[in-house]
This record gives sequence, C-alpha cells and structure tokens, in this order.
Amino acid sequence: MNNFKTYTIISALLLLSTAVGADDSTTNEFSGKVEAGYHAVGRTDSLEKTAEFDSARSSATGGVDLSLSNENMAFRGRADYTDSDEYQTAGSVDVSRIFKMEFNHDSFLHRTRHDSFHEKDPKALLTGTINPGTPDATFATAEHNGAPGYENMYSGVTAANPVPVKKEDGSFVTEGFQTATFNDLDMGRNYSIRRMEQEWKASLQLPAFPNLVPEIQLKRQQKDGWKQHSLSVGQCTPCHAVAVGKKIDYTTDDLKFGATYRHSNVSFSYFHGITKFDSGKDLFAHNGFVDNDYWFDAVPGTGATPDARRSRELYDNQHAAIGDMPDTNKHTDTFKLRIDAPNATTIYSSAVFSRTENDSRDNEYKTNTYYLSLNNRMIPKLNLKAFVKYYTLDNDDIAINLANYANDKTVLFTADPINGSQPVTFWDYERLSTLSRNVTETGLNFGYGLSHGYHLTGGYTYKIEDRDNRFFKDFYSPKLIDHVYLEDEKTQYHILDLGLSGRPIKTVNARIDYRFQHVEDPFMYYHGLGYTTTWIDLYPNDGVDMASQNTPFYQIFRSIDGPAPQYTAGRTASGSNVAENQHRIKATATWMANDWLSFQVNGMYLNEKNDVESDWSNKTWNGGISSHILMSKKLSFSLGYDYQKSSYETKYSTPTYIGCFSESMSGQIASRYADVDNDIKVHMLYLSSTYKPIQKLKLYGDIIATWSKANLSVPDFGPNQVYVYFPNTGFPYSYSIMRNYLDYTGSDLLAELDYRTVDLVLGGEMELYRGVALNVNGGYRKLSDKKAYLGSDLDGEMYMINTALVYRF
Repeated sequence: MNNFKTYTIISALLLLSTAVGADDSTTNEFSGKVEAGYHAVGRTDSLEKTAEFDSARSSATGGVDLSLSNENMAFRGRADYTDSDEYQTAGSVDVSRIFKMEFNHDSFLHRTRHDSFHEKDPKALLTGTINPGTPDATFATAEHNGAPGYENMYSGVTAANPVPVKKEDGSFVTEGFQTATFNDLDMGRNYSIRRMEQEWKASLQLPAFPNLVPEIQLKRQQKDGWKQHSLSVGQCTPCHAVAVGKKIDYTTDDLKFGATYRHSNVSFSYFHGITKFDSGKDLFAHNGFVDNDYWFDAVPGTGATPDARRSRELYDNQHAAIGDMPDTNKHTDTFKLRIDAPNATTIYSSAVFSRTENDSRDNEYKTNTYYLSLNNRMIPKLNLKAFVKYYTLDNDDIAINLANYANDKTVLFTADPINGSQPVTFWDYERLSTLSRNVTETGLNFGYGLSHGYHLTGGYTYKIEDRDNRFFKDFYSPKLIDHVYLEDEKTQYHILDLGLSGRPIKTVNARIDYRFQHVEDPFMYYHGLGYTTTWIDLYPNDGVDMASQNTPFYQIFRSIDGPAPQYTAGRTASGSNVAENQHRIKATATWMANDWLSFQVNGMYLNEKNDVESDWSNKTWNGGISSHILMSKKLSFSLGYDYQKSSYETKYSTPTYIGCFSESMSGQIASRYADVDNDIKVHMLYLSSTYKPIQKLKLYGDIIATWSKANLSVPDFGPNQVYVYFPNTGFPYSYSIMRNYLDYTGSDLLAELDYRTVDLVLGGEMELYRGVALNVNGGYRKLSDKKAYLGSDLDGEMYMINTALVYRF
C-alpha cells in the first residue's frame, strides 16, 4: 500500500496509451491546457497567521489538464505545482463503463502558531557538568556521548505573590513565593507541518455480472514536521510549564474493499475497512535521542523528609518520551440494505461493526451500530420517515502500574503513618473506561406541501445514553478509596425540529427553521467542582492528620467523600458540559429584485444553557447580507457583510493544594472557581468584481476585510488566605492550605484577541493569439495583531504575484 500512488499513475498511463493506439475507426476527442509561470512572494514579520495555509516561497509554477475520450474510454488528468510543499494531482479513467478508476494527491504546508511563553530569546545553555542529585533544578535538552547540555528550568516569568501563613500564636509570616515559570527551549524553531493526502479507488462492472459491482479504495494521510509541545516537569507541575519541539511523522493508511449488488428494487452492499495509524516514533531523533526523549534531573529533598520533593512525574534522573501517540489498528465491517417496497415505501437498514486495537498497550475499543428507517410517500404531499438507531461502545479498562513510570522502583515512601513504608506499587489502580455506554435513538420526521407553494417540515427525536460505570480510579489496595468520577446514570435527549419554506411574494424565496433540545440528567462530572477549601485524604476513618506528614504526590486529595466531620470532600458539586436547554433559529431569504439585481439575507440565533450546578450559558448571533449586481454583460459585482457575536458565561476553575508552592508541595485538595465572561465579535466585508472590456481580455478583483475580537474577564478567586499552619522542623517549608495559587490580575490582557486582516487580489487574462493567453494576478495580505495574544505579536504582510502562460488545445 506504500506505493499505491505509483501503481495508479502507471495504470492511468497504460490506459491512456491503449486509447491513443485505438484503431482508426475510433474517433478520439483530445483537449487540454498547459501553463507555466512564476510565483513571486515578498513578506514581512510573522507567517503563522499571515500565510498559515499559503505558499510563502518564490518558485516556478506549472500545470497541465488533459482530457481524452472516445467510444471506448474517457480519461481526465490534472496536475498543479506551486512549490515543493504545495502541489496537487488528480485523474479519472472510465473504460466502457466496465472499469472506473479515480486518483488524487494533495500536499500543502500548515504553519502552526509558536507560543513564545513570554520569552523573546532562547535560553542559553548552562556550561559545565551538573551532577544528578544536586539541588540545582535543571532540565536537559541534549546528552550525547557523555556531553550533557542543560537548560535552567527556573528562568522565566515569576509571579511574586507571597503567601501569608498564620502561626499557632496568631502571628503571620510570609511563606515564600508563588512562582510561575514558562520556558520555551526551542524558541528559534519554525513550527510547521506538511500535510499530504493520497487516494485511489476503482470499481468493476463486468457484463457477465451486471448486478454486482466490486470496489476497492486506498487512502493515505501523512503529517510530517514539528509542533510545539508543553511539558510539566519537576515538583511544581501546576505552575511550571516548559515548551519543547516535538517531531511528528504520522501516517494513516485506509484500505476499503467490498461490493454492491443491485437487482430490481433491492440494493445490498458489504465493505470491509482496515485503518492503520503509525506514529512514526521510531523514524526520527531529537538531539541525538529517538522517541522525542528528554532528560529529567531530580531535585532531592532535605532534612528528615528526603522523599517529599521527589519528582511528581517520577522521571528522576532518566530520559522520558514526551507526547507519545499510540499506534492503532481498526477493522470495520459495514452492511447496507435498501428495498423499494410497494405503496411508495423505502426501507433502509445498516449495521456497522468496528474494532480498534491500541498497539502500544493491550487495549481494545469496540462499537456496534444498527440502523433502520422507513420512508413513505403514499399520502399526497406528505413524506413520512421513521427511524431507530442503536449502538454500543465498549472500551477496555487499563491497569496502571506506577512502577512502569518510576525511575527508582525500589523506593519506599515513609509518609504513610498507618501502613508504614509503602512502595510505589501501593498506589497502583485500574483506570475504568468512561467511554463504555449503550445509546438508543429513535424519531419521526415529516415533510408536507401546503398550499400557495409553502412547505412544512418537522420531526421529533428521542435519544437515551446509558453509561456503564461510575468510578474513574479503582485502587488495588483496599486501604485506598476509589475516585468517583462520573455518575452511573441515563441521559435523555428530546429534540424538536420545525421548518417552513415558501414564497411570500413572487420574487422572494424564504425559509425559517427552529430547533429545541432538552436534556434530562446531562452527562455529569461527579464532584467536578469545588465550593469549599476543606481537605481530605485517601484513608477512611483513620483520623490521621495527613497534612502534617510527608505525603507523596500519589496521595491526591480530591473528589472523595470522607467521613464527617474530619474529612469533607473538597469538590462537592457536579459539573456538566452539556446544555440542558438549547434553542436555535435559522432564517434565509432571497429577493430577485429584477434581472440584474438580487439580495440574500441570512441569520441565526443560538441560546444554550446549563443550570445543573455548572451554571454556564452561551448566546450566539450570526447574520449577513449579500448582493449580486449585473451592471451589464461586461461588468458585475458581488458584495456582502457578515457579523457574528458570541457571549459565553461559565465558571473558571483552579486547583487548591496543600503545601506551599515549591518542592514541598503535596497534593490537590479541592478546586476554587470564579465566574468569567467571554465575548467574541467577528465582522467580515467583501467585494468582488469581474470586467470584460473586450472579447480577449478579462479583469477581476476581490477585497476581503475581517475584524475578529475576543475579550475574557479576569477570574477572581479571592485573596490568598491561609487556614492551617503545621510546624514541623523536618520539612523544608511550613505547610499551609491556600485558596488559590496564582494571581490572575492582567490575564485578560493576555487573553484578548484583536485580529484585523485585509486581502486584496487583482488580476486578468489576456488572449495573445488563438489558444495562447497570459494570466497575471497580484495579491496583498495584511494581518494586524492589535493585542499581541499571549505576548506574541503576529503582525505580518505578504505580497504575491503570479504569472502564467496558458496554452489551450
């Protein structure tokens, strides 16, 4: 399958040569177009948005489009070349309607945004040898043949926000600083991904078997390049982010084969599909290491608690792969049946069975889908359709063995005052699937022709989701409490659709649609929101003050119902991202004022809300107007304006931890939240014109202007208030419980968007003499980033001139 594009091209050439060599009695019709030119580009500043999907490289260009047909076959082939990253080929062959084949190949470059993490220059490498085990906090980017190179993981932005700690005598002291550091270790890298897609499909219909049509399809998608990847390393994972360059070489191969049988009023088909995803992790190396490996240096503890500061990621003094994508294999069987029954009735049914295998671990994901519909048109002007759909999703649970992630598998944590020293495996658990569920969907749709040209449509759909389990973590140790993640409940959907179309007056066509969706018991994240700052631990009814112990990071204080009054759950409320009620109205209208002037208007309003604990809402307005003006046979204009506004209100959550925010951090105890508003506005104005002053000259021009703006309010979690102080001379720092760990003042400035773009294209084609024409067009694009989103100014300009000499025959 790796060379199927080559086989396709060879097949096409063989078929083409056969047709050209046909006997003289066959009449061949041959036409085509050949062009050659140059693509010149000039640019300034950023390319990530200015030329996100466009070629920004000057190069020679070319294209060819050929068409050949006769009584026995038809062939069409096309190829366009812009530069080494952007090109397309496509073609089709039809031999006496017995053998049909199509193929295409597309390639283009996608420039991804580079998030600079507030840094303008790459961090300099530290020199000298830094021995693992020293207090120096380091993050190595390269180590080859005993020559390490390190980055200082504490250089970056520091939010100096001292935490007040109330001591037993009532006095206050300052408990260090809350540090938030952001490092980009590959600042100079240009992140871009080349995307390629190749497809080949063929069908065969032999005269001896006219009712049977075998088909085969091959498809390959490839992504190759670099993208930015974020890491959380060391003990301070919540407030220390590191960005690195991640090499990707993804390949997805699809093979689909089967046949369709048609006879009289019955049609049946069966296809088997095989999809294979290869992450390519063994095909590349970064800084001398395969699999995107990086080195994690340990930061040891001090005093009587050497394990308190162990790496939360367990990657002490070792290399670890980042962002691994698992290789997968998927097999799909699809059955379809259609019967055109008496009484203007059509019966359609299908069944799809798929199995996805994760090659990186022993895990399977299975789905079975069954569908049946009946469509009846027996009553004049009335079209009725009833349907039912049932599918199951079954995903394997995964056993998590923490020893597989730990560099030192023999370490014993002395933090447990009840059970004594415990190995890493004490916190092993089974991660239960949250995907497994059974879903049933049924409904009735109708269409009815009213008088005076009006048409009424509508329908009702009922859907129910039944999920299988309620636990996210099932700890193997009976002394640990399982983590409740979601409720074992059924979610019901009620969907109502109504639509009306017609002609209120002779020159106007209009349509309006309304949809209402109501959800009962929407998908809930059990104890997903925290309304208090109390804390709990993993042990029931033990009465031990775990906050004063050397607690390893596995001891995560969240989402647990502890015994009152000592241990009250820090997350007490459930959350959902599914709207309870949704209203959507869409309307369009076209007015043909006369033969040379027409208008079209459209609008949409969406209102969705969830009041089940989550307390979020979204309102979106969209509208536009466009017009086409035919001034004369030589001159025409198209112009329009579109506007969209969205207002989103939700809760922004931040975790609450026990311990100060340095290497002595322990675990999460709860979450704090704040209400935030997000407003988005988009304006787009466009004007297009074509003009043909003489028969051999055609001129055209387009201008598009957009303005996109977004604002996010500042989350306010309240002051950094300390509730508990635990004096312990064995700890490097005092322990405290805090409401929040970062001051978000100024975050609205970093989260604001204000993009303004202008695109201008002017061009024309002049016929020089019969069959030969000169095509010239120029383009200008400007993007202004008025707010410098996340500190990165993405202003940019690009100038393009394309020239081509075209020969048509």
